[in-house]
Amino acid sequence: MIRRVFLLGLLGALAGTTSVAIAFFNDPVLVLDMHQDLPSAARGFYPPEHTKDFSFAWTSSQANVSVPGLDRTSEWTCALRFRGGREATRPQPLVQVAADGVVLAMRTATNEYQDFAVTLPRRVKDGLLLTIASTPTFVPGPADPRELGVQVQRLTCRPRDRYALPPRRLIAAAAAAAALFGAALGGLGLASWTAAAGTLLISAAQTIPLLGGFAAYSPYLATVPWVAFWIALASVVGAALVTRWRRQPLHETARLAIAFSAGTLLLELLALLHPSKAVVDAVFHAHRLQWVLDGRYYFTQPMPDGVRFPYAIALYVVAAPWSFFTDNYVALLKIVVSVSRALAGLLLYPMTARAWNDRNIAVVAVVLFHLVPLPFLVIGYANLTYAFGQSMASATLAALATYSFGPRAGLQTAGLFVVTSVAFLSHVGIFPLLFAIVFAVAAFYRLFGGPDFRSAANRIALAGALAAVFSVIVYYGHFPESYSTLRRVRAQSDTAAASATAAPPAQDAASGSTAAPQKPAAPAKSRSVRVLRAAALEIDSFGWPITLLAAVGAITLWTTRARDRLTLLAAASALVYLGFVGFSATAPIEPRFVRYSEEFISRVNFAVMPVAVVLAARGVVWTWRLNLGMRAVAAGVLTAALIGAYRVWLVWML
Repeated sequence: MIRRVFLLGLLGALAGTTSVAIAFFNDPVLVLDMHQDLPSAARGFYPPEHTKDFSFAWTSSQANVSVPGLDRTSEWTCALRFRGGREATRPQPLVQVAADGVVLAMRTATNEYQDFAVTLPRRVKDGLLLTIASTPTFVPGPADPRELGVQVQRLTCRPRDRYALPPRRLIAAAAAAAALFGAALGGLGLASWTAAAGTLLISAAQTIPLLGGFAAYSPYLATVPWVAFWIALASVVGAALVTRWRRQPLHETARLAIAFSAGTLLLELLALLHPSKAVVDAVFHAHRLQWVLDGRYYFTQPMPDGVRFPYAIALYVVAAPWSFFTDNYVALLKIVVSVSRALAGLLLYPMTARAWNDRNIAVVAVVLFHLVPLPFLVIGYANLTYAFGQSMASATLAALATYSFGPRAGLQTAGLFVVTSVAFLSHVGIFPLLFAIVFAVAAFYRLFGGPDFRSAANRIALAGALAAVFSVIVYYGHFPESYSTLRRVRAQSDTAAASATAAPPAQDAASGSTAAPQKPAAPAKSRSVRVLRAAALEIDSFGWPITLLAAVGAITLWTTRARDRLTLLAAASALVYLGFVGFSATAPIEPRFVRYSEEFISRVNFAVMPVAVVLAARGVVWTWRLNLGMRAVAAGVLTAALIGAYRVWLVWML
């Protein structure tokens, strides 16, 4: 075992070094683009601004770009695209570009964008401090007291002879991360060729975040090996604990599921913690975590028309103990959300393997869980509370299908109560969806399951009811004013709708003519259009490959007429899904609320995602086992799903 760990670690180090070196030599260009948040290396720039055609960032009187580790044994050419952005009455500034305190060139700005190229001379010491000075600056006015220099659209630096050495810290980070992951695969006991292939794949994939934006020259490089270390350690130790608890070795497919979950977790965290990753709402969540740490537990989220919804805090409570180890709450919350997502996906393995006695379907379900596009969008926009809630909902579904409620019925009921309560308290949108699924599963178990399912149905209903009551008492019951505002808005909306329907057009008293409305209402979408839109949202949420495979899996499952726990759970979830989506797509709704209706449909899609990927996994395995031709089809669809996931993952760093 030790020899395998060492050899795979060595393979990872070599592969990580080689991959990042080849990628760097192929494209050593350094780009500071203003369409995304600026890295900490850029100082003296104001936040980027975006127009219809381009993005730019104002500089102050002096802006600095620090690039530690830049190879200066070669000459570099840096091109600055900028403009003055002045009114005709203001003088255009003189722009000076300096490298390491030495002025290289100067140029007067105009109101048209221009490219200003300078050559950085060779020197022995690595690193660069590029300075952009503008004189004179101006202040737009009392409402905007910023001291503005010039508008910068892009800064691009490239070696003149096209070759430069990668930073040593970059090589070290790539080698260490890949070596740790390779050693972890060896420690998991995977087959040699599988472990080697996984090590090479991670070594190549990690070069994308390592070379994206300013990552190769930023403090981010120090974070990468630590992320890999903790994931590797948790994977190996977790597998060992499960083996000890079960008192028998893990099957190869179980080890593969753990390895795949660890690899996707590593790549997701490398992207989420990337310096080019847009902050979006992550700072908002960091502030809410600080509130919880300060003892403020009850807060709301404003919605249109004065409605305020309770903002559930389970994510912040779970993250709170870990705040003793870091004061970077943005990174902490991202890590908690990503780890919970990886664990939730991993729970699909025992759920599926136990119910259908097919480990191949189980491991494919874990793989597909990480290829669904919707979670990338939700987490990418930093809707962290909902992403965490969905992970807890997935854990609840896994418990429903896995727990036998036999000899340890009391302990399992308590466990189901705990995980369901955490899910209910994670997001106000999770509460009704998961509540309906839990009781639908209990009803299906009792109505369509065998005699041994009745006890399970009763305990599921009990745990769900207790979790709902607990959530209301502990949290949701503390917001009576929020529910009163919702009732007022509903009453006003109903009154307005009734008046618009029943009242005749207003007439002018003198002429008898009908008065024109002051502002015509937006046309309402027909039910057929909204139903088609709901179907399109489903495909967008899961991706067409997983949607297609899930349909195949559902058909094959229907033909078996099976009544095991997972099949009944899938049927109950499908019924709830159709009920919520059908109501949202067909119920009368004001045009201004269509957006929120579609957002709710996406949340329903997110809630039933575990069922969708399990059905899709069944579709993959069933298709694969037909014949050689259908294997090619299954492989093609899986490849399309992988490409789709890669594209949305890449957006995190662009």
